[in-house]
Amino acid sequence: MTPLEKIDEMNNIVSSINGILSKHGITETISLSDITITDNTVSDLVKPNAKLSDAITNYLWPSIPSACVYHYTSKDAAENILKTNKFRLSNIANRYSDGEIKTFCETHQLHGYLQK
Repeated sequence: MTPLEKIDEMNNIVSSINGILSKHGITETISLSDITITDNTVSDLVKPNAKLSDAITNYLWPSIPSACVYHYTSKDAAENILKTNKFRLSNIANRYSDGEIKTFCETHQLHGYLQK
């Protein structure tokens, strides 16, 4: 394969990736300079800007620019917070079965957080 044929093949790979991104609603596009292509992998790990990874990650797990978040607790727990002046945070996974997290993620379209 000539060097020009190899570049054409790599550009076809980039075009295919952009088509897949578009098909899934990701508007970000990449160019050949954004990724490294080998015989076995396509990656952006060694690039200073991980454009492909960021596009996929931001689609699956978008950030919320600003939000008011409410959490309800028991009267005893609220009184304990006031009494001790300590507010303890725990791993969100501990509350997953309560439904609160699912509702929040669905409301804010954070679908990636709901995938196992």
